[in-house]
Amino acid sequence: MLDLLVNISIVQQILPVAKGFNADKFKQYIREAQDLDLKSFMCDAFYYDLVINHETSIYQTLLKGGEYVYEDETYHFQGIETVLSYFSFARYAMDSPVVSTSHGRVIKETNYSSPADLKQRKDDYHRYRSDAECYWKDIKIFLDRNTDTYTKWECDDCNNSKKKTINIRVLK
Repeated sequence: MLDLLVNISIVQQILPVAKGFNADKFKQYIREAQDLDLKSFMCDAFYYDLVINHETSIYQTLLKGGEYVYEDETYHFQGIETVLSYFSFARYAMDSPVVSTSHGRVIKETNYSSPADLKQRKDDYHRYRSDAECYWKDIKIFLDRNTDTYTKWECDDCNNSKKKTINIRVLK
């Protein structure tokens, strides 16, 4: 299994994940965000190079974000850690009140609180996904401007980030 590029501590520095939330459960949200969400924005060659070599200095820049100069202008971008944090948090926001028990999946309630309703969880899910995608746009611009450093970004699919689409047809 490939390394995860972030952990719950990194996500907690960016977004309000409950301190007592089960770290192993949260790893699943991170794994899904990395394997399903992040991977869909890049070609396989770049994705696997990033995950395998994430500790190298060039990928640390990509993970952490920062400033760079392009055509005498200074730009700033949030790194992939931020994107993965937002994608992971979206999954957490949607699923966190649901607990698997021997009697099926349930939402626990207490005398002092009640879980967010489905509409609120869906709104949060879409908001955090949208934020992640906005942060990704700046990373893509950074990568497009630095193909000499990120040579695997120049593969056929990388410069045209994959788009998730659903085709719906009305049958009569």
